[in-house]
Amino acid sequence: MGIEAYYNSYTTNDVAELIALADKHQLIVTGGSDFHGLPANPETTIGGVDVPLKAADRLIALAEQRGLGVARH
Repeated sequence: MGIEAYYNSYTTNDVAELIALADKHQLIVTGGSDFHGLPANPETTIGGVDVPLKAADRLIALAEQRGLGVARH
């Protein structure tokens, strides 16, 4: 359903290629920092990757479409 296109070690070109792949196959674009708790990776902290808000909007829309409860703040 999705592909992680936004990640700390990805180049701008990597991101563009992954987004194009997602568009081609109608996948949701996601991203993350791979922060899994302490000890924190000093290279990428939680929230250390800029993921566009539209990625979250698409995930929420898919959850709602599938009848899953989504908490909104």
